[in-house]
Amino acid sequence: MTMSELPGDVVEEILCHVPAASLKRLRSTCKRWNLLFDDPRFVREHFDKAVRVRQLMTKELKICSVNVNHHGVLSIDVSGKLNLINRHFILIRIAEVFHHDGLLLCTIKYSTSLVLWNPCTGQAKCIPAKDPYKTRHGTFALGSYQDKKSGYNSYKILSYDNGGTETKTDKFSIYEFKSNSWKILDVTLDFDLTRIDNRVTFKGKTYWFAVDEKENHHAIFLLSFDYTTERFGRMNLPYQLFPYISRTDMALSVVRDEKLFVLLQLTNTSRTEVWVTNKIDETKVVPWSMVLAVDHSREDIMSGVRFLVDDEKKFVVCFDWKSLVKDGKVHYENMVHIIKEDNKVRKVDFAAPTKLLHWSQLFNYVPSLVQIQ
Repeated sequence: MTMSELPGDVVEEILCHVPAASLKRLRSTCKRWNLLFDDPRFVREHFDKAVRVRQLMTKELKICSVNVNHHGVLSIDVSGKLNLINRHFILIRIAEVFHHDGLLLCTIKYSTSLVLWNPCTGQAKCIPAKDPYKTRHGTFALGSYQDKKSGYNSYKILSYDNGGTETKTDKFSIYEFKSNSWKILDVTLDFDLTRIDNRVTFKGKTYWFAVDEKENHHAIFLLSFDYTTERFGRMNLPYQLFPYISRTDMALSVVRDEKLFVLLQLTNTSRTEVWVTNKIDETKVVPWSMVLAVDHSREDIMSGVRFLVDDEKKFVVCFDWKSLVKDGKVHYENMVHIIKEDNKVRKVDFAAPTKLLHWSQLFNYVPSLVQIQ
């Protein structure tokens, strides 16, 4: 029996388990499949069932594939650069990247614009981010909501600008793809964001670490942003007070829309813990489970760490950097730390020291067929 003889639902189930890159090559082989791969229902189902999760890293203003080898001698290979280039864009230098649903939201070096990019389909869209929506103090996130008319996911960009020292004002703005326009959110802020550069989108919502602005500056929680209601919410962390965890040594990481991880360095100790939840919207009190705890020198993980975690094989991959003086000049050395459950730390230098500090990012990525609106 050939594929054409199988029932439609069976064919779709089979195709849902084929990597997105392979489906892209199949478009020209069958008109029916070509239409199917553009169907938002199938795109969502394919993404949810995707078996391949890639690890990506920003390195020297490029996005690279990362291969983590934890068998025997721990190592990490950085290769396979992804270049943002098509007929509308020349090869550009990516300063920062935020990912959601297989889409990459890129801030560009020496540019006031953003680029939304799907590396799998090759689609890209330039989004102006002019004042007051983008300053050198701003940061961006990408999230999704269910469109009432179509019933499928639509996307928005959230911009946060803390105003810097000149204005000392905070504001959030939203970019709506349907109208191709920005608007300033009319919200009253009763929180302070901490580690504004460390944020993730999980199940459509974006999360940061935050503290209470009015009642208890020692209380720390997860701040969420709902792109449907355009309102903020609060979720508990495994530890609630700063006396127990360091304000700077904490980070977030996600695996698809399945698991949200949080890394916490306990104050005045050498203990780092990694916790996970997959039920963040199902109960008022988020249930957290510890998946890994290691004891090591605080020098092994600096503040501002980016990390990946494999909760089945019990290891954490952290990116870090350190400065050094060479020939009387300051250089920066990029490092990756692979920490296993036995507390052994493997440090891997994956780049020669450079004069410029490029703050690399490390994240899980699932290729998708999502169309850019």
